[in-house]
Amino acid sequence: MDDPQKPPFPWAFLSEPEGPDAELAAVWIFQNLQGRAYRNFLEAGPGILVGPFFCNEEDVPITTGEAIRRRANNEMVGISVMYLPVLSDQFPEMVPVESVRETIYLAIDGYNPESQCVVLVRHDDTAISVSVVGVEEGTHGPRAAYYRELLDQSVPGGLPN
Repeated sequence: MDDPQKPPFPWAFLSEPEGPDAELAAVWIFQNLQGRAYRNFLEAGPGILVGPFFCNEEDVPITTGEAIRRRANNEMVGISVMYLPVLSDQFPEMVPVESVRETIYLAIDGYNPESQCVVLVRHDDTAISVSVVGVEEGTHGPRAAYYRELLDQSVPGGLPN
């Protein structure tokens, strides 16, 4: 995920989740996981990217507060995001607030999975925002990223950048 063409994760979001970096977090999630979102859309139907979730170097989940502490001490903080199909049994558990689920359903009804993703930005267990993030249709959307990942896996040594 260390692509020099993609911006780094907006770490200020951890201490100011309601600030401007919440939108940057949604964009970061989209830019880094759009291909996987499209693959999951093909496999499981419409869904959302949910995150960020944080972990330590042993892949043990940590709180946002612990992530802030670890970053301040130059310790490793892992970031993960999950794809959550809206028709899955886990959807009401992962998104327990009815008004947030309704916002997600409205976003799902209006998005184009070939060029956009619905992103739920969260801070610990709190939903911060639901966004439809995307690009103009063409060579840089989720569908194109998905096919590039497939090609990359099929070519020994990967595709040239």
